Amino acid sequence: MISLNHVSKRFGKRVALDDVCLEIGAGEVTLLLGSNGAGKSTLLRSILGIADFDGRILINGLDPIADGPAVRSFIGYMPQTGGLHGDLTVEETIRFFSEIRQVPPARGRALADEAGLVEHSATKVCDLSGGMRQRLGFVVALLADPSILILDEPSSSLDAASREWVAMRLQSLARAGRTVLVSTHAGAELML
Repeated sequence: MISLNHVSKRFGKRVALDDVCLEIGAGEVTLLLGSNGAGKSTLLRSILGIADFDGRILINGLDPIADGPAVRSFIGYMPQTGGLHGDLTVEETIRFFSEIRQVPPARGRALADEAGLVEHSATKVCDLSGGMRQRLGFVVALLADPSILILDEPSSSLDAASREWVAMRLQSLARAGRTVLVSTHAGAELML
């Protein structure tokens, strides 16, 4: 569960977050809707404990600043830009993140197959289309089978079929009891 109590964040005189209060439970998909610059990514970085904030955030009862590594251990995160290494192939990327998260390589291969990435296994990330990079970022976020999934603009660069696949996958994760938080400026694309 994610609990935000009176969370605020300023960058100088600019207010990025102003007294945000929110409870997100297991089995829910929550969309943060807003235009670019509305503070969605700032809120996600605060939840992850990689940006400071005023107020209080608890993730499964833990403070993301004080207990950062523990909090991040049960969160699958997909940043807006993907956070992938362009010089690695799809297969190398999945193997790299599987080793970091101590996940059996077979899980990564199965997720890659589900995402339609198997035929691109030898392709370098920098040579993938934007949509394929997004799919790979989504696979990486799912590797450790996290109880909480946080996605920042996951539908950018995706074609209609890929957006539908992501939306269905998010609903499936919520039905399985996962907490899903998605930042987007185009929420209709992810609603089924």
